[in-house]
Amino acid sequence: MLVLVSSAWALPLLSEHFDANAMPAGWKTTVVVGQSGPPSTVAFQDGGVVLTTTAKNKRFTGAQKKIELRDIEWVKVTARVKATGVAAGSDAPICGLYARFEGGDLLSGGSCPTGTEWTDISRILRVPEGAHDVDIGFVLPVAGTVVYDDLLVEPLDAPWRHVGRGAITYHWLSSDPYSEATLAANDEAYEAAQAFLGLTAPPRIDWWKYPDLATKLAYTAQPDPGSVEGSAVHTIFRSDPRELVTVLARTWGDPPPLLAEGLWLAHANELDGRDVKTAARQLANGGGLPSLAGLLDPVKFAATPDAKLMAGAFSKWMIEVKGKEVVQKAWTTTKRGGAVADNQKALEAALGMSLADAGAAMKGWL
Repeated sequence: MLVLVSSAWALPLLSEHFDANAMPAGWKTTVVVGQSGPPSTVAFQDGGVVLTTTAKNKRFTGAQKKIELRDIEWVKVTARVKATGVAAGSDAPICGLYARFEGGDLLSGGSCPTGTEWTDISRILRVPEGAHDVDIGFVLPVAGTVVYDDLLVEPLDAPWRHVGRGAITYHWLSSDPYSEATLAANDEAYEAAQAFLGLTAPPRIDWWKYPDLATKLAYTAQPDPGSVEGSAVHTIFRSDPRELVTVLARTWGDPPPLLAEGLWLAHANELDGRDVKTAARQLANGGGLPSLAGLLDPVKFAATPDAKLMAGAFSKWMIEVKGKEVVQKAWTTTKRGGAVADNQKALEAALGMSLADAGAAMKGWL
C-alpha cells in the first residue's frame, strides 16, 4: 500500500487538542444539516468536542473552523473519535468529520462513528481550483454522543499523474500506472456504454484509480471498491463497467439500487460469470424470485442474496420489452434515499403497470 506523508517543510494548517473547556479561538457553532425543529448540541469539554443528538432533533449543530489555503493542492485531515449510543449502520451522507471548501458542498470525512474506544480517522481532500479557504468541522445527524479530539490539518504532497484521453481524464498514483492496452479497452467500453444508453452528449469523466481499498478510503471516505461522485469515478480497478455505466447514466438521475445496480448489469449481461437472464430464469424455476416492491427498499435490497441478479434481469426486461425511454423515465422520477412508497409510485407510473404485474410479466419473459 502506498503511504503518503506531508511535505517535510510544511507546517500544519491547524493543530487543535481542545484542552480547555471552552470554544477555541476561531471556532464557531452552526447548524450544518436541517432547517427547522429542535437542534442538537455541541460542547467543548473534557478535552474534546462533544456532539450530542437525540431522536427529537431535526437540526444538527456542528462545530467548525475556517482555515486559509494558499498554493495548496491537497490537505490531509486526521482526528481521534469515540462514540456512545450511535447505532451501527447509520448511513447519513454527512456524519462526523466534514469539510467544505468555499462555495462548495459538504464533504464527508467518513461514516458515522460507532466505536466506544478512541479510533483514529483521516481523510485526504483535493483543494478545488480557486478555493482560498476550507471549513473543517464535526456534526452528528444521528442519535447518540460522539467525542472528537486531536484534530490535525496539514498540506500533502500527493504524487498523482494525469492524462486526458477522449472523454476520460485518468488520474493515478505514480506507483500504479496505466498501460496503453487498458486505455484502448476503456475507449471501447466508453463508446459501448454511450451507445447502450443512447446518449448524444455524454459527460466527460474523471477516472481516479487507487492501488488498494485502504488508499481509496483515505481519499474518498467510501469503503466500496468503486463509487461515483458527480461525473467522477473512484475505483481500485483500471476498468470498471459498473461505475462507467453509473456515471454516464447520472445524466438521467440517481435512483435506488434496484435500478442503479440493474442498469450496469443489463449492460454487462453477466454477474460473477453467469448470464443474467439465464441465471434469473434458473432462480425463477426454483421459485426464488424476490418481489420487485420489496427490492425497492434499499435495506431489503442489501439483505437479499439474489437482489443484484434480480435487478439486472429487471432492467434487461425493461429495456427489451418496455424500451430504454421507460428506463430513463424510471431513473428520472425515482430517487436514491427517497421514500419507498414514493419510488414505487413513480416506477409504476413509468412502467404503466403495478410492480406485481411487472414481476409476473418479467417471469414470463424469463
